[in-house]
Amino acid sequence: GQLRSIDDVQAAIKQSDRRNKNIKLQSVQSRLESKEKQQEVQRQRCASNAARLQRPEMTQKIESRRMRRQTIRQNEYKVTSQLERFFETMKNLEKEFQRMAEEIQEKEEALSMQVALTEKSAQQVAILSNLLSKTGDEMGNMKNDLEVMASEEGNNKENVKNFQEKFLNLQQEMMAQVADAGKESKMIAENTASLVAQHNIELKSIPESSPPSSSSQTSSAPPPPPPGAPPPPAPPAMTIGTRKVAEKKTPAPPPGPAPTSAATNPVSDLLASIRQGTSLKKVDQDKKETSKKRWGAAVGMFASLQDTLMGAMEERRTAMDEDSDDDDEIEDGWSDEEEWAD
Repeated sequence: GQLRSIDDVQAAIKQSDRRNKNIKLQSVQSRLESKEKQQEVQRQRCASNAARLQRPEMTQKIESRRMRRQTIRQNEYKVTSQLERFFETMKNLEKEFQRMAEEIQEKEEALSMQVALTEKSAQQVAILSNLLSKTGDEMGNMKNDLEVMASEEGNNKENVKNFQEKFLNLQQEMMAQVADAGKESKMIAENTASLVAQHNIELKSIPESSPPSSSSQTSSAPPPPPPGAPPPPAPPAMTIGTRKVAEKKTPAPPPGPAPTSAATNPVSDLLASIRQGTSLKKVDQDKKETSKKRWGAAVGMFASLQDTLMGAMEERRTAMDEDSDDDDEIEDGWSDEEEWAD
């Protein structure tokens, strides 16, 4: 109806308050009834669970679940320990591979330096051998000229004697230089051979060379007169006519000794040996690159296997955690039921 006075308004307000109170009361009563129903259902469930837990097959099932979870945890610990040991072994192998690669690099650098030194020594010995060969030829010609001069002129005896002494001194000095060069080359070759033997590389033997004796090259030269001895008598003076007749009658001097070949000259033997080689087996760069690629592939495979095993272990651990959570929920429910049963 219409509100015509204050009394009507107050009556309407009171009626609305009563209606709201009734609604609230009904809501509280419905909640209480619902809660009582839930408690009743829970009591019935606890009673049924208690009755079920008292059966022996349920006890065995609970025990089997616990044993299975314990076994799984033990297996997880074993697998984790084995994986950790495997990863440690892989790390040690990787360090060992790196160390071996560094050692191989250092040995190759040392071997390259020694080979370069040997080649440089071979070039120096080649130059020295050529110079000595040319000097030997010139000395042979000079010897022939000296013999001719000694047979022709008597006035040049003293000059020839002095020149022969200088010549012999020069020859001995050159032979000493040859001996020193041979010793130095032999020492370099021995050092190279020892270094190559350490690196397991074949090396052809270099024949030992001895310095040529001065007696072999000066056997045909007339010995110098001993000091203090009287000079030999001068030949009679020759006129132009008698000189021409003597030149016609005097046979030509024999040709000088031919240059020594590589078979008889120790310097040439040494030079030929160095040229042919310390025949070092050169490091095959293709094999080296192939071994590096294989080593890199092996390391990559180890890394990939490590990542795969780590991923598998993480997946296994996640699955184990999920199974463990499910079992914990089930066992927690059963333990509560056991308490309620008590």
